Amino acid sequence: MWRSIRVLPLVLMPAVLMPAVVMAAESGWTLQDIQVEGLVRLTAGNVTDQLPFVTGQPVTPQDVAQGIQTLFATGQFDDVQILRDGNTMRIRVVERPRIGSISLTGNKLLPEDSLRKGLANVGLREGEPLKQSALQGVENELEQQYAQQGR
Repeated sequence: MWRSIRVLPLVLMPAVLMPAVVMAAESGWTLQDIQVEGLVRLTAGNVTDQLPFVTGQPVTPQDVAQGIQTLFATGQFDDVQILRDGNTMRIRVVERPRIGSISLTGNKLLPEDSLRKGLANVGLREGEPLKQSALQGVENELEQQYAQQGR
């Protein structure tokens, strides 16, 4: 009995995935409208200005892949999805949170200006999108600051 239950999903999987494969294999379609979902601080214009798409022009799967790469490269988004709904392109994004303020507490050894410059050097500034890579760079920057002080 267990064997038949385990095999059943494997048998059905190709049938479920087939429409996605067929849609991805389409050579192109004419774009009539672009809709952007999930924006918090940015405007739809901020997103569409970055894209290589023009309404009335054909769109290929390669164009979609390039659009996703372009939006990720802006550093503004944690997630980007581009979906097709007829001849309408739906772009779903998740914006990265922005740094509202930076407060430094417990520091007695290093000048605050020096610490703030170090944070800015690794990309942590008020108003900027929060990047995980920047947080990882903070530890290295703090170590450098303390090493310069002979600690």
